[in-house]
Amino acid sequence: MGLILAAFHNTAWALPSVHIQPEGNVTLVTLPTYFEVRWPDQGFQPGEIDPVNLMGFLVRIRPTNEGYTYIFGDGVTEQTDSGGGTYPDGDITHAYPKGGRYNSRIDITYGGEFSVNGGE
Repeated sequence: MGLILAAFHNTAWALPSVHIQPEGNVTLVTLPTYFEVRWPDQGFQPGEIDPVNLMGFLVRIRPTNEGYTYIFGDGVTEQTDSGGGTYPDGDITHAYPKGGRYNSRIDITYGGEFSVNGGE
């Protein structure tokens, strides 16, 4: 288990970015701003498998997503299992009550699963 745990910690996790609409990091006060997680091609994102050979055994490590925390930068946060989306169907929106500069981000909590030699 120690080797599997070490391999899990050495998995190259995907580092997603936040996509915001309207485009250009500018939004209108009191109107919805749409937030979405964008996954890069590099690294392993939830559901993808990182195969590792440990002492002759094939260990398959699969990251899972345990949830997202959207930090909107104005003191409001939202915890959910949704990756959000774009206008008009995105389900993660936030309306800023007043003008200003806000540093928003999405924190992602990873989990993981593994199998040895094709087992569950």
